[in-house]
Amino acid sequence: MLGLITVVGDAIAGSGIEAILNAVYAERSKTESVRFLLKEIEDLPITNELKLKLKNQLSPETSAYATASEEPRTVEIVDE
Repeated sequence: MLGLITVVGDAIAGSGIEAILNAVYAERSKTESVRFLLKEIEDLPITNELKLKLKNQLSPETSAYATASEEPRTVEIVDE
């Protein structure tokens, strides 16, 4: 019985944290750079699954293909 209570408590706590983080980042995205927020989410001590959910909430079209840490690169082509 104690094990079941622990599992249920963890599930409730997990979804509570997710809801809080979703609300916080949704509000912050109104005034802060999405790129900055994506980088911040990547550095949070949370599960990769929750990071992905938060990233998808902020930027669903880009977060599946790119991470916030990718910077534009300059490529030099040299003929030899």
